[in-house]
Amino acid sequence: MSPTVGVGSADTAAGATRVRHLRRHDRRRAATVGAGLAVSTAMLFCLSVSVGDYVVPLGDVVPAVLGVGEPGQEFVVQTLRLPRALTAVLVGAALGLSGAVLQGVARNPLASPDIIGVTAGAGAAAVGVILVLGGSANATALGAFGGAMNVAAGMYLLAW
Repeated sequence: MSPTVGVGSADTAAGATRVRHLRRHDRRRAATVGAGLAVSTAMLFCLSVSVGDYVVPLGDVVPAVLGVGEPGQEFVVQTLRLPRALTAVLVGAALGLSGAVLQGVARNPLASPDIIGVTAGAGAAAVGVILVLGGSANATALGAFGGAMNVAAGMYLLAW
C-alpha cells in the first residue's frame, strides 16, 4: 500500500499562507518596479527637454516648464522641446497600452499585430486604396486603418 498525500486542514492552511505571502511579494515587487520606471521616465523626460542646440541645465528644466524660469529658457522648453517630449511619452504609453490590450484580448503574451494579421490587413487595404481607388495619402492612411480594424474585429469574432 502506498502512502497518500492527505489534504488536511494543516496542509491547506500552510498552502494558503504560502500563496498569500507570494502574492504580497509579487504586488510589492510590481509596485517597486513601477515606481522605478516612473522615476526613470521622469528623469529621461527632463534630460530630453534639457539637451539640444541651446542647453538648458537640468536644474532649470522644471522651473522653465512651470513658467518661473528665465524667459529664454521658458521659450525653448515650453515652445520647442516640451511638445516633442510629451508626444513621445504619450505615444509610448499608448503603444504599450494597445499592446497589453491586444495580448489580453488574445490571451497570448506573445501576440503582436503582425502575428495576428492586423498589419497584413492594414497593408492590403492601403495597397487596395492606392491601386484601385488612386487615393491620396490621407485616403491611404484611412484605408489602412479601416483594413486593420476589420481584421482585428474578424480575429476577435473568430476567437470568441
